[in-house]
Amino acid sequence: MIEFETWLPQIVGYCELVVDDMRLRQAWIKRDFSKTSVTDFDELYEQVFDDLDANYFAVNLYRYLPNSGRMTTGIADFIKMLQETDRVRTENPDLLDASLLLDSDQWRLVRNSAFAVLNAVKHEEGEK
Repeated sequence: MIEFETWLPQIVGYCELVVDDMRLRQAWIKRDFSKTSVTDFDELYEQVFDDLDANYFAVNLYRYLPNSGRMTTGIADFIKMLQETDRVRTENPDLLDASLLLDSDQWRLVRNSAFAVLNAVKHEEGEK
């Protein structure tokens, strides 16, 4: 299993990707993968939940980050929003289209949760 010290920066990196609308559109719509290996939502989901075992860390965040309430909440919400988006896509096949997904209210929830993680990171760095 991946170590938490390796996992956390990778999750933050995925948050940075999610908030970078141009980079996602370049990869997911224009199919230009020069800036990311995340080729579509399914690949993002696989990398976060299979490769990084996000479900394990999600239930243990308070143990790993006992003094970081904002960070813990932000990461938990980001993981939850990715899971929710995966569920919503199965119920709404239009969202299988990357362009429609990236313009959807559901994706705005994912982006907002990613922004919250990045803001928590800045807050944590500001306290050091």
